[in-house]
Amino acid sequence: MAEHAEAGPAGLHAVVGIDAAFLHTETASTHWHVVGVVVLDDSRAPEPFDAEMLRRVLADRLEHVEVLRRRVIDQAVGISQPHWQHTEVDLDYHVREVVLPEGAGLPELAALAGEIASTPLSRDRPMWEFTVARGLADGRAAMVAKVHHSLVDGVAAVGVLGAIFDVEPNLPPSRPAVATAVEPPPARRDYFAAADQPAVVARSFTKLMRTSWRVVQTLRRRGDGPTLPFTAPRVCLSRSITPRRAASFAVFGIDDVKEVRRAFGVTFNDVVMAMASGVIRSWLAEADDLPDRPLVAAIPTSVRSEAGAQAGNDVSAIFGALPVHLDDPADRVGFVAREMPGAKAFHQNLGPRTLGSLALVAPWNLTSVLFRAYSDLGLADRLPPAVNLVLTSVPGPPVPLYCAGARMEGMFPLGPIFDGAALNVSVVSYTDRVCVGFLTCPDVCPPEQRLADAVPAEIEALLDAAADQDLATTRKERAMDVQERNRRALAAVQDRRDDFYEAILGLERAMAEAAGDDAPGWAARASIAALDLRAVLREHVAETEAEGSFYDDISRNFPNLAHQAARLQAEHGPLGDAANELVETLSTVRDDAGVDRARGQALDLLKALLMHRHRGAEIVFDAYNVDVATGD
Repeated sequence: MAEHAEAGPAGLHAVVGIDAAFLHTETASTHWHVVGVVVLDDSRAPEPFDAEMLRRVLADRLEHVEVLRRRVIDQAVGISQPHWQHTEVDLDYHVREVVLPEGAGLPELAALAGEIASTPLSRDRPMWEFTVARGLADGRAAMVAKVHHSLVDGVAAVGVLGAIFDVEPNLPPSRPAVATAVEPPPARRDYFAAADQPAVVARSFTKLMRTSWRVVQTLRRRGDGPTLPFTAPRVCLSRSITPRRAASFAVFGIDDVKEVRRAFGVTFNDVVMAMASGVIRSWLAEADDLPDRPLVAAIPTSVRSEAGAQAGNDVSAIFGALPVHLDDPADRVGFVAREMPGAKAFHQNLGPRTLGSLALVAPWNLTSVLFRAYSDLGLADRLPPAVNLVLTSVPGPPVPLYCAGARMEGMFPLGPIFDGAALNVSVVSYTDRVCVGFLTCPDVCPPEQRLADAVPAEIEALLDAAADQDLATTRKERAMDVQERNRRALAAVQDRRDDFYEAILGLERAMAEAAGDDAPGWAARASIAALDLRAVLREHVAETEAEGSFYDDISRNFPNLAHQAARLQAEHGPLGDAANELVETLSTVRDDAGVDRARGQALDLLKALLMHRHRGAEIVFDAYNVDVATGD
């Protein structure tokens, strides 16, 4: 885990590590916020989705999303580090509404997102803003969320999303007053007390020394070496940026990715990188700026160990090569598949937490001055680029989500850009589709919409390349043979699919039911759903673990999936324990506190079960070419 500061006097929490880096290195042109755009269909919602409806949702959920109540305190600038302190939240300020031109589509929504991303967040309040956009075609709405990167990384952002969205179309209660305890401004001496972390710094420095030695030894042993920063070619992306941002969005089917992945025997992220390489190649070629060697992408990767996190940054970065210099789509897929294992191995040898350790020992007061000088003097135009772009690919929710009864149709993440790396490509899966967000600086880059426009042609080119692969036919024939040889393995999963999902929904409905003044009665009714879910889970475990059944067949006939299957099977014990604990907790509920405790346990269990089903469906699809997630 990353190092985190303990609470100091007056409830202060020192901002440390990577969180602090995002505060210290922000400049007039580099905005360290992340933007997420969610398209919503409220045609079947009980009430229209507008700014007031979102305020009602947040007023109901804000006490469970602690990160949205943080304000940065930095009165001793230049002497001590910044700190978090809880504060009141003015939802009328943080939630706004705009009306787009009638019949607006993704390009117009992306233009709005670019405008919102162009302005920094105020540090006088909690650093986030939500904008509701009305006027999309077919009466749809959208939500544009802007949150400072010091508050969340990708995994934490998903945790915040999970606290705002539901797996069923529930309507929030009428808007209550947001009661949040406000801590008094601390005395000056409190800052120094909360920031005192010599042991943390000493440990981090020791880690960095060991890491440096490993890196030197690795580079001496490898003649070709991994992809490293400052080896990137100079292109238009390598220039100093302005505060202006421009965005574009694209969507394609997740089945297309699976088809390419199966044909070439590569990973989901390999396909994403190959797609991005082809799209950027076309984009740069139109601008007559295509390099003769790969671009270098910084690829953020989570090193977070705890599940369900909603705050802070626990990330590292892999440096990957994007083969924009290769014309053939199949060659680009092959290049990525060959290069990425080496990049991941180097990252592992370097130490996944090295970035966090470096952030803990960095002299940020001096470093922030250097960052501002680098930006103000336009040094990116003169010095070699560290990287050309940032590329992020994360799995999103496998089931439909709802906010105040409005169904999410798509979600488009937009990560930050900075001097020398004027492009961010962010990819997320959601149910049966893949959503892509491109963010650029329009003052140094070609028109951003051309990136989104190039995605369909690139996906089609990858599918054509996949069709030419003999491996695709071989894998399909093998999958059919396996199904004929051992139908019991597949039946063990298929037969319980609907029962499993109904049990999950049953528990979710039971938890959503109002307890009122009868907490024991609510618990008794919820216990029925919990016991049903536990029974289905036990049957699922017994059937899939039986001799000759699912896990046995995977280990015998699919050695490439054996490790994934073993990890999936290892989740059975903790899931069973969590179900038992929930049943036990429900049997002791006597008041509202017990209801809240049971609901918290149930939410954690539901999240774990849905992710377990999603990972299991991926293995079944890869092994048997059967989609057991259909209908979810």
